[in-house]
Amino acid sequence: MMSEDELDLTQLAELQDALNQDLQALVATVVSDVERNLDQVDRALFDDDLAAARRAAHAARNGALLIDDRALLDALAELETSAQEGDHARVRSARAALHERWPSVRGALERAAGAG
Repeated sequence: MMSEDELDLTQLAELQDALNQDLQALVATVVSDVERNLDQVDRALFDDDLAAARRAAHAARNGALLIDDRALLDALAELETSAQEGDHARVRSARAALHERWPSVRGALERAAGAG
């Protein structure tokens, strides 16, 4: 299980300072944004719409960049690229990696925000 120390929250903290926003509210916004886009990825893949899956993965990367979690960013980039290339097997593999990684990242974010 990932600990909060494994996340680099530097960019999130800088955004928090710039916006003068509560860390809990900022984390809630980032989590909501990433989860909404991951749900869109799943819906698009269910509909076999790789173009929509690519767009949703790209949008999810915006929130994930604030977290700077390399495994999450790599899985999103892989999904985006493989969807662009029409490689269904790689898309499924990247989706599985996302579903494996995101719960740990989300939990670590929520714990960090609760401690903040």
